[in-house]
Amino acid sequence: MTRPAYLAKVNATLLRVHGESVRVNGVDITAIVDQPSALIKARALDGGTVIGQEVEQQELPTLWADEAAVASVTEGDAAIVRGTEYRVARLDPDGTGLTLLTLYRPSVSSSNTAGRRWR
Repeated sequence: MTRPAYLAKVNATLLRVHGESVRVNGVDITAIVDQPSALIKARALDGGTVIGQEVEQQELPTLWADEAAVASVTEGDAAIVRGTEYRVARLDPDGTGLTLLTLYRPSVSSSNTAGRRWR
């Protein structure tokens, strides 16, 4: 089944207006970046003393990219977004010509792909 021609125009406009340059699998592409984060405050009381620290927890960033631009990308490939290196955890084509790439930052202490820890 072919996509309606207007979808290609809509996708191109979305990427042109909202996209930014990122590097995926060694290739510079334009993608829409969603990098959510939340600040979590962990605190405990011990005899009236506040113990704890504030920790920033980063949720998994995602990229929306043209499916043709990421056709050769596979899980585990490198991605550099806003100067930070990530790996591709998952690719989800949306059926309209765009692909959603979910990214993660591998743990520095873990060099193999088995048992990855997420940041």
